[in-house]
Amino acid sequence: MEQQGSGRAVVPASGTPTAPAGEEVRAGLARVLASPPFAASAHLRGFLAFVVEAALAGDGKRITAYRIGAEALRRGERFDPATDPIVRIEATKLRRALERYYLTLGQDDPVRIGIATGGYVPTFRVRAPPPAVTPEPSPPAEVPRPRLRPPPPVIAVPALILLLVVAGGLWRSNVSSEPAAPRHVGVTGPALLVLPLQSPPGSEDERALAEGLTDQLITDLLRFPQFRLFSRTASFAQPADAAPGDLRRELEVDYVVKGSLRATASGLHLTASLTDARTGEIVWSHGYDRELTATASVAVQEDVAGSVAAHLGGPDGAVNAAMGDIPAGAAPESLSSYLCVLKGYAYRRSGQLARQPEAEACLAEAVRRDPSYPEAWAMLAIVGLDRYRWGDRVGVSAGPIVASAGEAAARALELAPRNTLVLEAASAVRFHEGDTAEAERLIRQAVALNPDNPETLALLGVRVALPGRWEEGLGYLDRAVDRTLRPPTWLLVARAMARYMLGDFRGALPDAEDGQGCCAGMGMVLLAAVRGQLGDGEAAHAALAVALARSPVLGRDPRAFLAPWQLREADVARLLDGLRRAGLGGTSS
Repeated sequence: MEQQGSGRAVVPASGTPTAPAGEEVRAGLARVLASPPFAASAHLRGFLAFVVEAALAGDGKRITAYRIGAEALRRGERFDPATDPIVRIEATKLRRALERYYLTLGQDDPVRIGIATGGYVPTFRVRAPPPAVTPEPSPPAEVPRPRLRPPPPVIAVPALILLLVVAGGLWRSNVSSEPAAPRHVGVTGPALLVLPLQSPPGSEDERALAEGLTDQLITDLLRFPQFRLFSRTASFAQPADAAPGDLRRELEVDYVVKGSLRATASGLHLTASLTDARTGEIVWSHGYDRELTATASVAVQEDVAGSVAAHLGGPDGAVNAAMGDIPAGAAPESLSSYLCVLKGYAYRRSGQLARQPEAEACLAEAVRRDPSYPEAWAMLAIVGLDRYRWGDRVGVSAGPIVASAGEAAARALELAPRNTLVLEAASAVRFHEGDTAEAERLIRQAVALNPDNPETLALLGVRVALPGRWEEGLGYLDRAVDRTLRPPTWLLVARAMARYMLGDFRGALPDAEDGQGCCAGMGMVLLAAVRGQLGDGEAAHAALAVALARSPVLGRDPRAFLAPWQLREADVARLLDGLRRAGLGGTSS
């Protein structure tokens, strides 16, 4: 029996500002299919073209797992989606490929095509053009990584390794040399050096691939501005087995990244570790396995290097976690302001408003001590906003708080207009000023600068979801959780809210439970609403009681409590419905 596709309706192919005409959708489809990731994959091209054309023709009955597998993926009439998972696998790849395309090459495309999670019916929408801005001076552009035509469908692992080596070698040969010193301009964090990845002796292909991955990892880590990263020249000048203690004495290195690479029967295995050069302690290690296929041979480098970079350099990554263990007063003066930024990150991870005053005071001292430190100004803006976002808002004017945060964000933008944390802060201020379109534009700039930063992806998900595009936002939030070692509770609450608004109450429950201590009562409010919608009366009442105790404004004025989320009226009503079912107002159902 055929499996039916999702019941979600396709946006009509005409008319309204958010519903592009059929010819516009086909033009957008052609741009997507011509992009390198899709040009290299017959499955992605066939899948996307099939569902788009079926939707435009009004033939939604064809958009089923069986038809996609039998016709688009050429499995034939004997295809059985119950035993062959190829459609689910390719659908996941397609969603990720579309997401990456619209974050990079297609960020200015007028029409956007999406495939919602849980089904295969495409959605179409027109993207409004961003407001005109005065161009900023840009640093020299990175040389784009080459995309090679894929080899034949059946190919041996050694040949794939060779293909990766060639691609990596071409890319490296076009990167100009850099000074051997670490970056110091505008950075006060720890110094990090990446040693060349080790490979088995006697294998020139694996050695060259290890060099290419080392180079790419350095490039990806350069996108994280919170530490001083030694250049490629300095990294490749060191032996792969250099002792961290020696590097500490010779180069004043704080942390050393080591790793090894080897080929397996089906692909690659990479191990990476972070060592504190001051103590010799390995503070983090992780293993990565990636399959090599004919259509993903080059992209695997970006995937592996990006994953390692996110786990090392992300706001909740290994470097910040290791630095956060330094006791107060034990850090040298050069790191004191950086540790205040880490205090801001730690407070945000916790979601506990009681830690906000200490973090804000430390950041205020940091900008007084280091007025040219953009990350401290940016974090001060973000943490300062929380006095309105998570405080008792009855009788509190948002204006002065948002204005103060705006001044800090503006100072950060003056110092570092192409810094991800700075753009995050500016986006937050614009969002709470009510300019959600500008808030989204700014956070998309941040994602374009560093697609590997899970927090920036999460904030993009929030900026997209809260104004009402819940499915699109959920995609970014899912990706952020996948790239985060320890997802902060605010991210879990945001993802639970997206699932709640989409009617997936059972799916929202795990994140709501994990985020119940977050955000001055908001986590517990969401848990109460979820439990209320699920009919779990006793648990819903208990969660609501805790929420009211944590945030009394909820009982006095629920809409004031929800105001900082900038939700649409229909979504406010959805949340209040769940809370009424939990007993808010003295009734439940």
